[in-house]
Amino acid sequence: MKPLSRLALLALLAAPMARPAAGQETDRSFKWFVGSQAGGLLYKTNAQKYYMDPMFGVNFLITARKAALYLGGEEAFFLTDAHANVVDPATSTTYDVTFSKVRRLFAGLVAYPVPGHIEPFIGAGYAIITVVDATPNSAAGQPFADAAANKAAAWLMGGVQIN
Repeated sequence: MKPLSRLALLALLAAPMARPAAGQETDRSFKWFVGSQAGGLLYKTNAQKYYMDPMFGVNFLITARKAALYLGGEEAFFLTDAHANVVDPATSTTYDVTFSKVRRLFAGLVAYPVPGHIEPFIGAGYAIITVVDATPNSAAGQPFADAAANKAAAWLMGGVQIN
């Protein structure tokens, strides 16, 4: 085994035995945590192929004893306008819609079933995804663009946290 591999294995085995420093709290019950996030939104519309654009957000974790309320929001800022098509079902007229921002607001519950140095967590919630600036190529298509601009979705999350 190479020295770097040995060091990585040793660090992995030693991580669960780590203890908090003297001034750090270990009890997270009834606390508020604020975080920020950055990443990318991978999307595809019915008029274009896959694209990825930057996304930024903020989240709040409000803890209880073994559970937490998870709230947050994110916004994607497209580097170029995205294109999609919406159809008027009464006349079968197709309108080209452009947009450059997508916003996601979410809320959910997260459970920490086994407290300790290595804590698994699982969560579920609900999100509202909105196209902020949907603009059709004709004013007659605006009601159809607005109707297609809002969606709701359920989400799941899970993982392991090392304290």
